[in-house]
Amino acid sequence: MSTNEMGHSPELEPAFAVEVQVLIPYTVGDTGASFRRIVPIVGGRAFGPRLSGTVLPVGADWSLVRPDGVTEVHARYAIRTDQGDIVDIVNAGLMHGLPARDPEPGEDLEEPSLFCRTSPRFEASASALRWLNDEVFVGTYGPGTDAAQEGDFTVRVDFFTVR
Repeated sequence: MSTNEMGHSPELEPAFAVEVQVLIPYTVGDTGASFRRIVPIVGGRAFGPRLSGTVLPVGADWSLVRPDGVTEVHARYAIRTDQGDIVDIVNAGLMHGLPARDPEPGEDLEEPSLFCRTSPRFEASASALRWLNDEVFVGTYGPGTDAAQEGDFTVRVDFFTVR
């Protein structure tokens, strides 16, 4: 089947980004089949051409590091928009480049070179936000730029609408 028979290639349009403040992960550890971490999400901000607001302190990422070193990301959190509406986010994907274990006391692990793509799903009830329920999105993950409290850090996720 040729590209012409399949239709056009999708394009990505920036929707918005989040800078999420997270705490140092809780380590569940090696469960026999994988290595589990729980990363609390305690705040942040959303900004961009289609949405802005505050990340609420109500979520976490339940990361699962597989034996092949790939991390399965599964984050759930919420945003309160600048208009006061709530958006529920479930952001799942795959990350490459995280260490497969937490460092031992006093041990320095090499700074990771991360590559992550996610398939986010949003739920919103406000009529002005229905586009979040009806469109397909892709997310990219990287280090945040916002200052965080000692021991905490920020991550940035950019969300793109697939057109």
